[in-house]
Amino acid sequence: MNSSLRGVTARATTVDWMRQVEVTLSPGSERRQPLVALVERLAEEARSRPLSDHLWLDLKDGGAAGSISVSVADPTGIIALAQIAHANDGSVLEVVVEDSQRFGSVHASPNSHDATPPTP
Repeated sequence: MNSSLRGVTARATTVDWMRQVEVTLSPGSERRQPLVALVERLAEEARSRPLSDHLWLDLKDGGAAGSISVSVADPTGIIALAQIAHANDGSVLEVVVEDSQRFGSVHASPNSHDATPPTP
């Protein structure tokens, strides 16, 4: 058998941690439940809800067709949520991030766009 990997050796590796990003269009109640729990927990800690009334109701009650939820999770659970919903003539986006994750390092893939502004 002819192989382009002939002579290449590999060893098993493990990943210490990984963040998982999940995008859901019009999330159902099973998907919304852990997102609602994140917002409720953060609201209790901060003594104010981190989402506007509009997006909170969309998240809790299912919202209008076309709403989008984007969550980020690590091995400890969901650590961030972006909620996108229709509003008037456009859309509204709000992001909720656990305080312990706000200033953590961000790892970008090689194919991601560099958001660093150019130096003069």
